[in-house]
Amino acid sequence: MSRYSVSCTQKREKHEHIVSLGCYGPGNTFHNFSEAEVIDRIENRGDTFYSDRPDGHVAEIVVETRLGEKFLKTKPDGERPNNLDWLPDCPAKHNVIVPPRTVIPARSHGSVWWC
Repeated sequence: MSRYSVSCTQKREKHEHIVSLGCYGPGNTFHNFSEAEVIDRIENRGDTFYSDRPDGHVAEIVVETRLGEKFLKTKPDGERPNNLDWLPDCPAKHNVIVPPRTVIPARSHGSVWWC
């Protein structure tokens, strides 16, 4: 079981359904989990997630079901705005492009003959 501090979110549209959470976990390592992964971690692994406001207020993130669909929200605490809505958007992932690898045989290998 691990505990994760959520620091950013990615939503379909501003103030709408959450697609993924960016969070810090054990060892202060950053993770980006999809909504489905977070739901699985909460329900099946016993992991916990929370958002932490600058004023020190901590809101636990839970799985809710509405019309047969599961989604993430914080436990009701009377805080405004919604604890997940106030979090900043997660930065876009950077794709690292690795150039193709060129292999040049060493002279010491001599000529290679194929039959």
